[in-house]
Amino acid sequence: KLSIQSVRIQMGYIPHPDIPLGSLRPRDMLLLLAAGAVWEVVLRAILWNHKAKPNSIKVRELKLKELERRVKKSRNLGPQAFVETSKLERQQLAEEKRLAEWAETRKADLAVWEKLSRNLNLSLCAIIFFVYYGIPILE
Repeated sequence: KLSIQSVRIQMGYIPHPDIPLGSLRPRDMLLLLAAGAVWEVVLRAILWNHKAKPNSIKVRELKLKELERRVKKSRNLGPQAFVETSKLERQQLAEEKRLAEWAETRKADLAVWEKLSRNLNLSLCAIIFFVYYGIPILE
């Protein structure tokens, strides 16, 4: 039968003074946890907002799909619809170019926000370390 004393001896128990739970500073710990949780939620919301496509772009992509369908239909009409087909193809290429430019802009913007997020996280960790370094967690 194992007792606590035998387990302490087997595990190489290092004696130390007991820490009374009443001496912990729970308000400071809760403050740090709450601040960290709020910080994470805000940063995740900002990054999610920059990753998600706005509705205007979704509408433009739907219009591009419709334009592609019209181009395909016009091509099937043959040589007599050449002028109309070429106009539609030019519209399609212009719209694809605009959407590609937008995607590159969004990608660059997202990279900037991710870098800013990383730097702000490191800064916040450093501030918390220096502010709470001199304050003991135990009273």
